[in-house]
Amino acid sequence: VNHVVLKNMIELAASNNANPVTKAIVHKKLTDLQTKLSDKKDADSQYGSHLIAQYLTNPEEFEVEDAPAPPPGSPIGSDGMIYCEF
Repeated sequence: VNHVVLKNMIELAASNNANPVTKAIVHKKLTDLQTKLSDKKDADSQYGSHLIAQYLTNPEEFEVEDAPAPPPGSPIGSDGMIYCEF
């Protein structure tokens, strides 16, 4: 979920249709987030910092990857709702 939110923020910052004030706010939040994430050592934080750095270094060339589709079928643990009649 965190990576989807991050990619949506980058997409908004890069959008030609976004309000300039909105883009400025998102850009500031991205730079703040990059600083915060770069101090952490876990893989997720380092990857997030890397994505932001890639975008900030070359925004015209940065491409946001699509999130993978959820697997087919019901989510694990949803069998308990079979009794529900609504």
